[in-house]
Amino acid sequence: MNKEFLKMQKLAGLITEAQYNQKISLIETQLNEDNLQVKKIAKDLYQFLKKNGFREVSLITGKKTIGKDTANDDKGRQMGDRMNTAIISYYDDEPTKQTVIDVTLFGDKDKIQEVEKILLQSYPGLAQANRELDKNSNSPKDKVWALGFTVFEKSTRKGGLNR
Repeated sequence: MNKEFLKMQKLAGLITEAQYNQKISLIETQLNEDNLQVKKIAKDLYQFLKKNGFREVSLITGKKTIGKDTANDDKGRQMGDRMNTAIISYYDDEPTKQTVIDVTLFGDKDKIQEVEKILLQSYPGLAQANRELDKNSNSPKDKVWALGFTVFEKSTRKGGLNR
């Protein structure tokens, strides 16, 4: 149930003020637990990439960066140097009140698609949006691909990175 529906029930006299407040509190508690889980997923993905052949991985939150910030390290850098690098950022989306993870992977096409597949299989409660896969035309011999996508929690069903 969403807050607007509950408010309509309260206004119609179908539920009391106390029932309304109890249900709103439950919704907010569940949303907070889901947001904490999504933040943990972002940190787990960071660790997973570091252990599985990605030489530079950045985890960016609203104020803090963990690892080397590859997003700001482009001075004099050729895109071919971005092989097997990743940028993971997470933030709270104001309209939905959900924590969202943006993932950008650079490297071999098969490798970055494998990481995407593992992430989505490991966490079946995540929904994916804004997926873009592009061959980097600035890369020597077009070896570096870029894959970007956004994930967010679609349910409270939990999974985990296994590998």
